[in-house]
Amino acid sequence: MTTGYGPVRYFDAKLVAETAAALAGADRKSYSRQIRPGRDEEAGYLCPAQKANEKKAILQVIEELAAFFQKAAAAHEDVITFVW
Repeated sequence: MTTGYGPVRYFDAKLVAETAAALAGADRKSYSRQIRPGRDEEAGYLCPAQKANEKKAILQVIEELAAFFQKAAAAHEDVITFVW
């Protein structure tokens, strides 16, 4: 099944736990260095960070995603994702 920007994705409880662990162990400073205002748009990325506040917002979304997967993993839940 597909929706607005691609297919629906299903994460079973095992994959949710693996994703939560990967996000928890990811280097946040590395994420921050890789988001380069101005240069991202030149590279053709869909969501460029043109200003410092946009970069901050992207990093906040990463934190929220990590927290979401941590909570789902702790509850042994499955996750279905899609972009509308």
